[in-house]
Amino acid sequence: KNKRKIDLSGIKDKMSGIKDMVPGVKEKIAKLGGGIVQKFKGANGPGESENAAAETDFKMNKINSIKFKLIGGFVIPLILIIILGVLSYSTASKSIIANYEEATVSTIGKTADYYNLMFRNIESASNEMIRYTDAKNYYSKMYKSDVVKESELYNTINKYYQSSVISNESVSNLYLMCNYGKPIYSTTVNETALFDVFDASEEAAYVNENKLVWRTSRPFLDEHLKYEYGVCLERQFYSNSTKACGYLILDIEKDIIYQPILDLNIGEGSKIALVAPDGGEISDTEDELYFADKDFFAEVMADNENMSGYTYVNDGEELFIYSKLESGFTMCALVPKSIITTQASGILTTTIIFVILAFVIALGIGGFLSLKIDSSIQTIMQKVGVVAEGDLTTKVDVNS
Repeated sequence: KNKRKIDLSGIKDKMSGIKDMVPGVKEKIAKLGGGIVQKFKGANGPGESENAAAETDFKMNKINSIKFKLIGGFVIPLILIIILGVLSYSTASKSIIANYEEATVSTIGKTADYYNLMFRNIESASNEMIRYTDAKNYYSKMYKSDVVKESELYNTINKYYQSSVISNESVSNLYLMCNYGKPIYSTTVNETALFDVFDASEEAAYVNENKLVWRTSRPFLDEHLKYEYGVCLERQFYSNSTKACGYLILDIEKDIIYQPILDLNIGEGSKIALVAPDGGEISDTEDELYFADKDFFAEVMADNENMSGYTYVNDGEELFIYSKLESGFTMCALVPKSIITTQASGILTTTIIFVILAFVIALGIGGFLSLKIDSSIQTIMQKVGVVAEGDLTTKVDVNS
């Protein structure tokens, strides 16, 4: 019994000492917690300077906050992606424009080559026609004294020219008229003295001056010849003495001339035309001239050094492509710049969409993570405040 009393007395003494220590511990915890709360709440006093300092500290805390740093960590790589996108668009745009220009110039050049070959073959065929010996003999009056022989010779040359028109798919009609003998027409002509009225016209004077002329219209002959044609070739016919004695006129099939232009497709809104030496145009419209009356076309025609090329006109909004032909024609095209940059604009649009999407995702992830962390910190701060007030039973649950 005496031993049990001694033990209880010792326990009471120890409990009494712990009890005396608790107020001191509470006081220290309260001071520590109060300092932490005061630090994070910015409770520095009512003075204006202290409030300003607190506001500054608040702003700095915002900048240095986890939310700001997390979002910044996502945004900085995103800025680099934007720069990469801009550089990629610029490079791709230049490449696409250069490739389009090259492809379009090549297309126009090949079409010009087609017309060059066509007109060269027609001129070559006309050379054979004016050099046909029997025709030169007939129109040089070699058989004037022998009516029968002359009549037989006329029938021979008439068959030759008729078969020449039939065998040449480019030529639709032929007119051969001289100052002597009967004319040869591959179609019906009502004018009985066509040579006389034509020889007195300005149209004939132009042919006599230039020897060979390509036209899209005939101011005089079109009043007497009512047949459609694409373009026509007018040239002098020579007698055996190499003296001009008449005219050979060839009508070229309209479809053969127009179809290559109509088949070309270099973009919506583009304008394509074959400009003839007389200023007429072969194009998809008869309502207006695309090139012949434009200053930039006149500048190109005045340049005798460059037979083909391209340049931007109309304040850089349209690409003008041209190719000069040996026969005096000029193949031209006008392409809106908007068509050229369409593919590049598609790349730009795609880049912008992905950048915006990446920005939204980065902002969302950064904001979500910062809110979670900020919520946990706020919870801890609230619990610390409770502890600072003396409640040591507070628990802090934080999801990591």
